[in-house]
Amino acid sequence: VKVKELGYDACFITDGDADRVAAIDDQGNFVSPQRILTLLIAHLAEDKQLSGKVVRTVSGSNLIKRQCQRLGLDLETTPIGFKWIYAQMKAGDVLIGGEEGGGIGIPTHVFERDGLFMSLLVVELMAERKMSLRQLLDVMLEQLGNLDYDRRDLKLTVEQKQAFLDTHVNADTNAQDYAGFFTELGETIVSVNRLDGVKLDFASDAWLLMRPSGTEPLVRVYAEAATKEQLNALLDVGCALAKGEC
Repeated sequence: VKVKELGYDACFITDGDADRVAAIDDQGNFVSPQRILTLLIAHLAEDKQLSGKVVRTVSGSNLIKRQCQRLGLDLETTPIGFKWIYAQMKAGDVLIGGEEGGGIGIPTHVFERDGLFMSLLVVELMAERKMSLRQLLDVMLEQLGNLDYDRRDLKLTVEQKQAFLDTHVNADTNAQDYAGFFTELGETIVSVNRLDGVKLDFASDAWLLMRPSGTEPLVRVYAEAATKEQLNALLDVGCALAKGEC
């Protein structure tokens, strides 16, 4: 709210050691790391004429995928955790890599996340194209289409988490096993991905990921869809599946 009230063009947010980044636009709207990464892909490829593949984690937005398709860039998807992105950077030919939690890195700068540098790159993009952050996002979504993303963290009992692992992560379930849970939502499953947890990809380009914590009785449920209503409906089903309620 203060950003809009004080007439600032944008506000950039980092964590304590400044390796993660998010933003607020001039209208006071939160700008997720996923959308910042999608903007920076275009800045590097179009404005700076740089090449290389893009790396995201399995919880990465499909806006990233669409941007790569638009620009003809290869996309690599890894398990969650920047160490997997780092490994791709060390292997070479990476333009940029980022994770849902805000860690974004460019190997020609440093083989690590850098929230301050990414903030400066967004400011450079605004100056280069003479557009506000909001205008840049509006153009991007006009090019790529809208997708809304969110995550819910479920605290489970040890028994509930084990049941989730047995039923979903360690089981040989397929698209048909899950199809009935999404019929009323009008979603058709096209793939089941077990790269990290269980991810259901839908024909609409929406997706749902259920991923257990490795250290505590917790399951994180991630989703993305074209509307907030569909997003929340997918998250509701994902939470019910994770808790064994359906």
